[in-house]
Amino acid sequence: MSKMANGYVTDVVLTGQKVRVFLSGINNQLTELEPGTRYYLSLDGTLSATPPTSGISQDVGVAVTETQLVFHPYPIVELEDEDPV
Repeated sequence: MSKMANGYVTDVVLTGQKVRVFLSGINNQLTELEPGTRYYLSLDGTLSATPPTSGISQDVGVAVTETQLVFHPYPIVELEDEDPV
């Protein structure tokens, strides 16, 4: 994935259906978050508490509870690929 996350949705929809996209605020539809932890967009589009070490990185927010993330997307940062040894 190389596109920036600009928002999030809380509904499951089928292709072609309308959906509400939240551009900021608290996403309270998550589970198993670690409060106080910063989360990143992973290559498969899910959230990860582990920042990537190569490719691209986008910080998307901080968990405030086990089910709530304050969504505040930062710009994508291109990382240097790790040098194979």
